[in-house]
Amino acid sequence: MDARLAEEFGRAAGEAPRDLAPIAENAYCRIYRGTVGGAPAVFKKYLQGDPDLPLNEAAGIELHHRVAERDPRLLDGRALGTDAEARVVAMTFVPGKRLSDAIRSPAARADCVAAMAALGGVLHAWRAESTAPEAVPDPFHFEYLRYTSEKLARFRLLGRALFPGAVEESEELAASVRGVRLPVSFAHGDFVPRNVHLDGGRVGIIDFANSLRRSHPANDALNLWFALQSMRIDAPFRAELWGAFAAAVGPGLAPEGVERFFFEYHRRRWLMLNIVDAGPARRLRGLAAARGFAAPWKRLGGRLLP
Repeated sequence: MDARLAEEFGRAAGEAPRDLAPIAENAYCRIYRGTVGGAPAVFKKYLQGDPDLPLNEAAGIELHHRVAERDPRLLDGRALGTDAEARVVAMTFVPGKRLSDAIRSPAARADCVAAMAALGGVLHAWRAESTAPEAVPDPFHFEYLRYTSEKLARFRLLGRALFPGAVEESEELAASVRGVRLPVSFAHGDFVPRNVHLDGGRVGIIDFANSLRRSHPANDALNLWFALQSMRIDAPFRAELWGAFAAAVGPGLAPEGVERFFFEYHRRRWLMLNIVDAGPARRLRGLAAARGFAAPWKRLGGRLLP
């Protein structure tokens, strides 16, 4: 282990960690597991981006901590600290098996359905903990929708045929949300089964790196919907999972226009990641899947949220 890295982790955690070992790496960060104060801990080192990224992730973890400590269904977690200059955040370890793995196990179906119901309750709790009635949505939402729309429209050969008017429509969608007076609140930003852990019947949530303070619960709800659609599970079970979540969410989570905005936000994001920015093998799978739930010609018909 690099001595400088260990020193940065120690500054973030407030004491020198022991038994550090890498557990994951991507283009944006490296993640390590170690021990702090005799308890397992996780350290994330951002490789690029704003120095505020660790602070943002720590703030998201702490907001969820306030919710989790009140709900016996949830696994708790804390941010141990940050080193913004080094782009490091230290946090407690959240145990368990990923929901994305458990969903594929027939023996775990009942636990997965119960987890989805707990996640529906989490969205309500996050909203109650963080609503800012006078704030406006983070501009990132509108910028990112336009960005994905532009990439789809410019996609070689198929862009003009599959995504005509995508950029213009993104502006109309943004205007429709800007025109709705709604209280904004926290969103996880990557609310998908791989970031949910199951352990002994309790549910943990990890990776708050993309969290937004000025968003809306529909952001996370529709992200979760697209993630479930893209998983290779049988349709009745997928419907059962979403039904448990939607029932826990209950009516009135989002106005129709807000739901439509986030449906398009995540549909276009999914298409960009799985077709435009994908390698050949992933692109083939993406094109096959795009004939169904994420089809370029698909529009939100009816309501996915109660």
